[in-house]
Amino acid sequence: MRKKVVNILVVCVVVTVPVVVIQLCREEPGMPADTTPAGTLPNTRPDLDGCVVPPNIAPLNFVIEEPGTEYRVRIRASGGEGFDISARGRSVVIPIRSWRELLSASRGGMIFIDIAAAREDGSWVKYKPVQVTVAREDIDSHLAYRLLGAVFHMWGKMGIYQRNLTCYDQQPVLETRKRESPCMNCHSFARNDPGRFSLQVRSGSSSESSSGMIVVGDGTVGRAEPDPDVIPRLPAYTAWHPSGKLAAFSINRIGQFMRNTGVEMREVFDLDSDLALINFETGKSSTDAAIAAPGRMETFPNWSPDGRWLYFCSAPRTWPDGVEVPSMEDCRRVRYDLVRAPYDVATGKWGDPEILLTAEKTGRSLLEPRVSPDGRYLLFCMADHGAFPVYDPTSDVYIMDLETRLYRRLGANSDRADSWHSWSSNSRWIVFSSKRDDGLYAVPYFSYIDTDGRDHKPFPLPQRDPAMYETFLKTYNVPEFLTGPITVKQRQLVEAIDEEDSTGADKEIRGMQPWD
Repeated sequence: MRKKVVNILVVCVVVTVPVVVIQLCREEPGMPADTTPAGTLPNTRPDLDGCVVPPNIAPLNFVIEEPGTEYRVRIRASGGEGFDISARGRSVVIPIRSWRELLSASRGGMIFIDIAAAREDGSWVKYKPVQVTVAREDIDSHLAYRLLGAVFHMWGKMGIYQRNLTCYDQQPVLETRKRESPCMNCHSFARNDPGRFSLQVRSGSSSESSSGMIVVGDGTVGRAEPDPDVIPRLPAYTAWHPSGKLAAFSINRIGQFMRNTGVEMREVFDLDSDLALINFETGKSSTDAAIAAPGRMETFPNWSPDGRWLYFCSAPRTWPDGVEVPSMEDCRRVRYDLVRAPYDVATGKWGDPEILLTAEKTGRSLLEPRVSPDGRYLLFCMADHGAFPVYDPTSDVYIMDLETRLYRRLGANSDRADSWHSWSSNSRWIVFSSKRDDGLYAVPYFSYIDTDGRDHKPFPLPQRDPAMYETFLKTYNVPEFLTGPITVKQRQLVEAIDEEDSTGADKEIRGMQPWD
């Protein structure tokens, strides 16, 4: 298992060494004529052999982890057409134009990556070809996520960003540059729509008057103000109704336990949580016993694509009423069921909740339900306990067939925390945050889901520098697919954050950067 470089001196050494990747044109040398077969696949990072990739994804640059003084790479289609790359270093940077042409021509087929390495004596060894399947279906063009430090006391410097998946372009949606700046989180989109979304901003001060829900829709940016008599705390996890007219969200009271051993420094728990609705057209807030039952905690809402069902997680509190700070043992006994409740958007009426899967049956906590846009499958997490799988190394992503209620663990999981999954708009791709590389920093991984619900070998978010993740000390949080770029300006979001509320209270939040 490779180690992430965290020593500052080592990072400086890496940065000051010039990149030794040479991309060659078609006129330059191709694969060597005389090679000795290695008889094995080459070790590369990431490991691409057996992956299924979208036909519109950015080049999957990689590092060759085999000894050699020089490397030759040929990337080709099954018919033999392709292009060559030569490198004296181990990092292979693929020409983006040649890559796009090859993937476009190979849609629904295969591409092969041939790698040859030169030895000290001048001889060449050629490895078995890496085989990659190119899917017929595109992936959504953009991905939104939050970047922040993995250590809890470093949260002040963060941002929500969007990445063009067809290239390497990353742009800030909203970011802070000061340690005392507020927290931003819980970004949520209506049906992968980059023009209709919300996010929460939370002040670093003890007062919640300088915090709120920012809502973007119909070309406008504003602040949603839930009724404090109905909603006693700030909204958290948000799920837009497919109509775009209302949203469900959780109201969480969070507790943390710190420890001085292990990769993860903390455990995070819900001390109390309920669900509620906000209607963006009327501004009214509401809740119901179906989604906020006495004695139970509800969280992680997600609507079915037809808007008739709200999926969520529900667990009984394991400590008596009136206990403000339960013990860690009490918190670790909390395990959530997977539940859904019917909702009539025309009348605003709820039906009786239906349990899909219980923690009693699985022995584990069931979290983060996400229904595929075609309504066929449900992704969810299983972890040993609690409601924060991103901090639990036991967390895995599962898939349920909503027609049969059969479920299984995805083969794309690792032995570290896998969570925060979402669907592409065509229901063929998923993205999830995985800590598989070092146990601390989460990286987006993508997997193809075929029409039978089978997942395929995942690959990480492509980067121009394939060794970037070794020294990148940020974690990717809540990756969400988008069908296009977010066009609202950062200045508009900051102006909405700084505007006064209906009582005239100043809600300025300092530290935001109002740059376009």
